[in-house]
Amino acid sequence: MKVLVCSDVHGEEVALDVLKKERKTHDAVLCLGDVVTGQGVDFTQELLSYVDVVIPGNAEHVDVQREIEASGKSVHLSDKWLGDVHVVGVGFSIPTPFHTPGERPEQWFEQRLFALPVGVNSILLTHQPAFQTFDRVGDVRVGSKALRTFLEHNTVINFCGHVHELRGVMRVGRSWVVKVGAMVNWEYVSAEVSKHGLESVEFIKFTV
Repeated sequence: MKVLVCSDVHGEEVALDVLKKERKTHDAVLCLGDVVTGQGVDFTQELLSYVDVVIPGNAEHVDVQREIEASGKSVHLSDKWLGDVHVVGVGFSIPTPFHTPGERPEQWFEQRLFALPVGVNSILLTHQPAFQTFDRVGDVRVGSKALRTFLEHNTVINFCGHVHELRGVMRVGRSWVVKVGAMVNWEYVSAEVSKHGLESVEFIKFTV
């Protein structure tokens, strides 16, 4: 299955045109949150028309969080099958200096992550990256230690966002981590996934 994975759109209008076009060449579109910063229900509704699966980030206002949940496309604290590929998700982030609406403590993440119905090679969507996985901002690590522990104890494919400037692929135990660049910076990922695991990853920088 060929999937387009985007994150941190933050109301970028150009992203809507890209998603509308590129969804025609992908089997599914997955969004890792921060659709907007604060308010933006109208923008969110349009973006949701182009995606198949979504989770909230930390930046959306509670009204936007509700819109995402009501869409029927959210896998925040739940799961969904896309063909024979199993997708689960946990949105939000650990606390930041910006006190955004979608912040939760590490204990919250630990409880929710280990309650997920994951199987071998499930796709795990998180807005938050794990500790020591493309999570450095200056001299500070902003990744979740609870997520890191979860990855070390499971075999999943984790797509994550949040830190705009970083992207890449790495192993954590038996799990794969794919850090997706920010769509507000005109970046997304095109990946091949199957029930057997991660087949390929391409980091796309688009232009207008």
